[in-house]
Formats: sequence, C-alpha cells, structure tokens
Amino acid sequence: MFHTLRALSNEIDRLDGVAAGQFDLNRTDQRALDILHRLGVIPAKALAEALGLTTGGVTTRAGNG
Repeated sequence: MFHTLRALSNEIDRLDGVAAGQFDLNRTDQRALDILHRLGVIPAKALAEALGLTTGGVTTRAGNG
C-alpha cells in the first residue's frame, strides 16, 4: 500500500508541475490557491502564516499576479 500511495503522490506532483507550467505558477502559488479555495477570503497575514511566508511576500506576489 505504501508504494501505491507514493506512486499516487508522484503522479499528483507531476500533474501539478504541468498545471504550473501552463499557468505560470510556482509551487507556493499553487499552495496559496489551494488554501484560498478551501478557506475562502482570508487576511494576508493568515495566508502568509499558512504558507510560512511574511505578509510582505504574500502581498507582493498578489500584486504581481
């Protein structure tokens, strides 16, 4: 079962990479989108904490997105 879960994880990572390339996203962008999808609108501070970033890093990327 461990090998099956690992294979699934690898396949999901591969698909994430394909999506990232098509939409010009990096891994952190994808994680942020996932968090926002699950939680809805949240303050920049909460998103930054969930991502392990500073609020400045989150607002800078949001402004460039």
